[in-house]
Amino acid sequence: MKNLFINIDTQKDFMNKDGSLYIHGAETIKDNLKRLTQIAIDHDITVISTADWHDDNCEEFSNHPDFKSTFPPHCIKNTEGSEIIEETKPLHPLIIDWDRETTVDEDMRLKQVHDILIRKNAFNVFDGNKNTESIIKILNPETVFIYGVAADVCVNQAAVALKEPPYTVIDAGGYHSKVRIKIDVREVRPYSAY
Repeated sequence: MKNLFINIDTQKDFMNKDGSLYIHGAETIKDNLKRLTQIAIDHDITVISTADWHDDNCEEFSNHPDFKSTFPPHCIKNTEGSEIIEETKPLHPLIIDWDRETTVDEDMRLKQVHDILIRKNAFNVFDGNKNTESIIKILNPETVFIYGVAADVCVNQAAVALKEPPYTVIDAGGYHSKVRIKIDVREVRPYSAY
Protein backbone atom coordinates (compact mmCIF):
# COMPACT_ATOMS: atom_id res chain seq x y z
CA MET A 1 0.00 0.00 0.00
CA LYS A 2 1.42 3.33 -0.99
CA ASN A 3 -0.83 5.87 0.80
CA LEU A 4 -2.96 5.66 3.92
CA PHE A 5 -5.20 8.37 5.37
CA ILE A 6 -5.82 8.44 9.12
CA ASN A 7 -8.76 10.53 10.25
CA ILE A 8 -8.44 11.15 13.99
CA ASP A 9 -11.56 11.51 16.17
CA THR A 10 -13.84 13.63 14.00
CA GLN A 11 -16.78 12.80 16.24
CA LYS A 12 -19.86 14.84 17.06
CA ASP A 13 -18.91 15.38 20.72
CA PHE A 14 -15.73 17.17 19.55
CA MET A 15 -16.87 18.72 16.26
CA ASN A 16 -20.38 20.06 16.97
CA LYS A 17 -21.20 23.06 19.14
CA ASP A 18 -23.62 20.96 21.18
CA GLY A 19 -20.99 18.24 21.74
CA SER A 20 -20.05 17.35 25.30
CA LEU A 21 -16.34 18.09 24.68
CA TYR A 22 -16.68 20.56 21.83
CA ILE A 23 -13.40 22.00 20.54
CA HIS A 24 -14.01 25.68 19.91
CA GLY A 25 -14.12 26.42 16.19
CA ALA A 26 -13.95 22.76 15.11
CA GLU A 27 -16.91 23.21 12.80
CA THR A 28 -14.80 25.57 10.66
CA ILE A 29 -12.69 22.65 9.37
CA LYS A 30 -15.59 20.44 8.28
CA ASP A 31 -15.25 21.50 4.62
CA ASN A 32 -11.54 20.68 4.65
CA LEU A 33 -12.24 17.32 6.27
CA LYS A 34 -14.85 16.62 3.61
CA ARG A 35 -12.31 17.42 0.85
CA LEU A 36 -9.75 15.09 2.43
CA THR A 37 -12.36 12.33 2.60
CA GLN A 38 -13.28 12.91 -1.05
CA ILE A 39 -9.61 12.76 -2.10
CA ALA A 40 -9.36 9.33 -0.49
CA ILE A 41 -12.51 8.16 -2.27
CA ASP A 42 -11.43 9.58 -5.65
CA HIS A 43 -8.00 7.94 -5.43
CA ASP A 44 -9.08 4.67 -3.80
CA ILE A 45 -7.01 5.36 -0.69
CA THR A 46 -7.75 3.36 2.45
CA VAL A 47 -8.89 5.51 5.36
CA ILE A 48 -8.50 4.51 8.99
CA SER A 49 -10.89 6.54 11.12
CA THR A 50 -10.27 6.52 14.85
CA ALA A 51 -13.00 7.12 17.39
CA ASP A 52 -13.17 7.46 21.15
CA TRP A 53 -15.48 4.68 22.33
CA HIS A 54 -15.77 4.96 26.10
CA ASP A 55 -17.69 3.09 28.76
CA ASP A 56 -19.69 5.17 31.26
CA ASN A 57 -17.02 4.60 33.91
CA CYS A 58 -13.97 5.49 31.77
CA GLU A 59 -10.85 6.42 33.81
CA GLU A 60 -10.39 9.72 31.96
CA PHE A 61 -13.86 10.99 32.95
CA SER A 62 -14.13 13.45 35.82
CA ASN A 63 -16.72 15.84 37.23
CA HIS A 64 -13.76 18.17 37.89
CA PRO A 65 -11.57 17.60 34.83
CA ASP A 66 -8.07 19.05 34.49
CA PHE A 67 -8.30 18.88 30.65
CA LYS A 68 -4.87 17.22 30.54
CA SER A 69 -5.52 13.68 31.69
CA THR A 70 -9.16 13.96 32.74
CA PHE A 71 -12.14 15.27 30.78
CA PRO A 72 -15.91 15.50 31.07
CA PRO A 73 -17.76 12.41 29.84
CA HIS A 74 -17.70 12.27 26.02
CA CYS A 75 -18.01 9.81 23.14
CA ILE A 76 -19.76 7.22 25.28
CA LYS A 77 -20.44 3.98 23.40
CA ASN A 78 -23.60 3.98 21.27
CA THR A 79 -24.45 7.65 21.85
CA GLU A 80 -24.99 10.31 19.20
CA GLY A 81 -21.89 12.14 20.42
CA SER A 82 -19.70 9.13 19.63
CA GLU A 83 -20.76 9.16 15.97
CA ILE A 84 -18.37 10.39 13.31
CA ILE A 85 -19.55 13.55 11.52
CA GLU A 86 -21.14 13.23 8.08
CA GLU A 87 -18.18 14.87 6.34
CA THR A 88 -15.81 12.04 7.30
CA LYS A 89 -18.17 9.17 8.09
CA PRO A 90 -16.97 5.83 6.71
CA LEU A 91 -19.62 4.17 4.53
CA HIS A 92 -19.09 0.46 5.25
CA PRO A 93 -16.14 0.23 7.62
CA LEU A 94 -14.47 -2.78 9.06
CA ILE A 95 -14.88 -2.00 12.77
CA ILE A 96 -12.07 -2.93 15.15
CA ASP A 97 -13.09 -2.45 18.79
CA TRP A 98 -10.55 -1.81 21.53
CA ASP A 99 -11.77 -4.63 23.74
CA ARG A 100 -11.03 -7.51 21.36
CA GLU A 101 -8.17 -8.71 19.16
CA THR A 102 -8.30 -9.02 15.38
CA THR A 103 -8.42 -12.44 13.77
CA VAL A 104 -6.71 -13.89 10.72
CA ASP A 105 -9.94 -13.42 8.74
CA GLU A 106 -9.93 -9.73 9.63
CA ASP A 107 -6.26 -9.50 8.64
CA MET A 108 -7.20 -10.67 5.16
CA ARG A 109 -10.17 -8.29 5.00
CA LEU A 110 -8.04 -5.28 6.02
CA LYS A 111 -6.41 -5.22 2.60
CA GLN A 112 -9.77 -5.47 0.84
CA VAL A 113 -11.71 -2.67 2.53
CA HIS A 114 -11.62 1.05 1.86
CA ASP A 115 -12.66 2.14 5.35
CA ILE A 116 -11.48 0.88 8.73
CA LEU A 117 -12.88 2.21 11.99
CA ILE A 118 -10.64 1.76 15.02
CA ARG A 119 -12.48 2.40 18.26
CA LYS A 120 -10.28 3.31 21.21
CA ASN A 121 -10.46 4.04 24.92
CA ALA A 122 -7.37 6.29 25.27
CA PHE A 123 -6.01 9.47 23.66
CA ASN A 124 -3.40 7.65 21.63
CA VAL A 125 -4.94 5.17 19.22
CA PHE A 126 -1.90 2.91 19.67
CA ASP A 127 -2.51 2.78 23.45
CA GLY A 128 -6.29 2.83 23.20
CA ASN A 129 -6.63 -0.12 20.83
CA LYS A 130 -4.08 -2.92 21.02
CA ASN A 131 -4.80 -3.86 17.39
CA THR A 132 -3.66 -0.56 15.85
CA GLU A 133 0.00 -1.37 15.40
CA SER A 134 -0.71 -4.71 13.69
CA ILE A 135 -3.32 -3.08 11.42
CA ILE A 136 -0.77 -0.50 10.24
CA LYS A 137 1.82 -3.24 9.67
CA ILE A 138 -0.64 -5.33 7.66
CA LEU A 139 -1.57 -2.34 5.49
CA ASN A 140 2.14 -1.47 5.14
CA PRO A 141 1.82 2.13 3.88
CA GLU A 142 4.72 4.17 2.59
CA THR A 143 3.07 7.51 3.31
CA VAL A 144 0.52 8.32 6.00
CA PHE A 145 -1.64 11.44 5.74
CA ILE A 146 -2.90 12.27 9.22
CA TYR A 147 -5.66 14.72 10.04
CA GLY A 148 -8.48 15.31 12.50
CA VAL A 149 -9.39 17.43 15.47
CA ALA A 150 -7.46 18.19 18.70
CA ALA A 151 -3.96 18.40 17.23
CA ASP A 152 -2.48 18.93 20.67
CA VAL A 153 -3.79 15.61 21.98
CA CYS A 154 -4.94 12.71 19.81
CA VAL A 155 -3.61 13.83 16.40
CA ASN A 156 -0.21 14.62 17.88
CA GLN A 157 0.07 11.33 19.73
CA ALA A 158 -0.82 9.30 16.65
CA ALA A 159 1.69 11.22 14.51
CA VAL A 160 4.45 10.69 17.06
CA ALA A 161 3.65 6.98 17.35
CA LEU A 162 3.79 6.58 13.56
CA LYS A 163 7.41 7.63 13.53
CA GLU A 164 8.33 4.20 14.95
CA PRO A 165 8.79 2.30 12.72
CA PRO A 166 9.51 5.15 10.34
CA TYR A 167 6.79 6.13 7.90
CA THR A 168 6.57 9.33 5.95
CA VAL A 169 3.93 11.16 8.00
CA ILE A 170 2.23 14.11 6.38
CA ASP A 171 0.27 16.61 8.44
CA ALA A 172 -2.78 17.10 6.24
CA GLY A 173 -3.87 20.07 8.37
CA GLY A 174 -7.49 19.14 8.81
CA TYR A 175 -7.54 19.94 12.50
CA HIS A 176 -8.41 23.07 14.42
CA SER A 177 -6.08 23.92 17.24
CA LYS A 178 -3.67 26.63 18.28
CA VAL A 179 -1.07 23.91 18.85
CA ARG A 180 0.56 22.30 15.82
CA ILE A 181 1.80 18.74 15.80
CA LYS A 182 4.80 18.64 18.12
CA ILE A 183 7.15 16.32 16.26
CA ASP A 184 10.05 17.72 14.27
CA VAL A 185 8.70 19.76 11.36
CA ARG A 186 11.43 18.32 9.13
CA GLU A 187 9.80 14.92 9.60
CA VAL A 188 6.20 16.04 8.98
CA ARG A 189 5.52 17.68 5.68
CA PRO A 190 2.46 19.92 5.31
CA TYR A 191 -0.20 19.04 2.77
CA SER A 192 -3.24 21.08 1.82
CA ALA A 193 -6.56 19.77 0.59
CA TYR A 194 -7.63 23.26 -0.46
